[in-house]
Amino acid sequence: MLPVSTIRNIIVKYKKHGFIADLPRPGRPPLADRRPQSLVVREVLRSRKISSAALAQMLHEHHQITVSEETVRQILHHAGLHGRAARKKSYISAVNKKKRLDYAKKHVNLTLEQWKNVHFTDESKFNVGASDGRVYVWRRASEEYLPDCLVPTFKSGVKVGMVLGWITHDGVGVLHVCKENVTADYYKFMLEDNLPQTMANLSLNS
Repeated sequence: MLPVSTIRNIIVKYKKHGFIADLPRPGRPPLADRRPQSLVVREVLRSRKISSAALAQMLHEHHQITVSEETVRQILHHAGLHGRAARKKSYISAVNKKKRLDYAKKHVNLTLEQWKNVHFTDESKFNVGASDGRVYVWRRASEEYLPDCLVPTFKSGVKVGMVLGWITHDGVGVLHVCKENVTADYYKFMLEDNLPQTMANLSLNS
């Protein structure tokens, strides 16, 4: 049995329109009838940094499909793709990637006791009073570290805040604030200058 309110609405609709079928929906037809979804997703997977405005323009110019930027975003969200700030990763050349992989394979069987004798060092850049700016990419939750969802960072000759740090099994070492650009000679100087103090602070044997 239909509720009284439903029967009342049917009577009102019949008196107003002369029929009780569903009225045509206002506005544009559903996107499923306009086939932009696959085009938008395919373009984003080829160019992760493209904007919704550029995607809407691409649809209009190359496929004669007119949609708003908001509609483009809805399509991408429906496909699980969301605009996220890209993770920054230091650029590694193909040669250095191979060197790192070779190093990992060579030492893969080291025991924990052996690794305790290894000290890792690295330098890091910090901008002073400025920012490199954020880059946004379209990605799914599981794609955070895909190469095309990352922003490579490059070492440059620009003088900015630079530090050298240590990490060992027993703790962190002395943090060295670099006074100049890090060259091979300066890197050697930093190691020689900071290693004894780090060893002493952590009570490590030389």
